[in-house]
Amino acid sequence: MEEFIDIILRNPSKESLRTLLAWLMTPQELETLGERIRILQRLKRGESQRKIADDLAVSIATVTRGNRVLRYDHPEIIHFL
Repeated sequence: MEEFIDIILRNPSKESLRTLLAWLMTPQELETLGERIRILQRLKRGESQRKIADDLAVSIATVTRGNRVLRYDHPEIIHFL
């Protein structure tokens, strides 16, 4: 994990990060990552968990997990969203 973080921090451009992530992750993994980010962003805006789940066609458990991360496990990540 540390090596990955170091590489991310050294990368000078969006395009190089996009290329790196495309090489490291499958298209499905990238989609899941984007989905999780969208869930966290919408939770931050105060949208209901049910609406997020319905709009993004994900399970309520997936949204609830994101909510738990923001509220209890790692509230500091809200600053990155």
